[in-house]
Amino acid sequence: MRKTLVVALVGALAAGAMVGGATIAMAQGDVIAQRKDNRKQTAAAMRAIKAIVDAKGPTAGAVEQAAKLKTLEAAFVKLFPAGSDKGET
Repeated sequence: MRKTLVVALVGALAAGAMVGGATIAMAQGDVIAQRKDNRKQTAAAMRAIKAIVDAKGPTAGAVEQAAKLKTLEAAFVKLFPAGSDKGET
């Protein structure tokens, strides 16, 4: 009886570790997607600013895009928690 209980407990812990590992991998995948999306939005804002500068017209639109960049950069830094420098980033 005791041996069966130990085997069941070890099996449950192993299954929990596999599920937990998969959850972490999925969460990491979500973070990577968020990072990529953030960079795409940043690139779009930079292109908009460049177009305004190249047009040599009113720069009011650049202020809005610069504010967007500031928000995106603040969010981007938070997408790199401790230990996230390993693996695919």
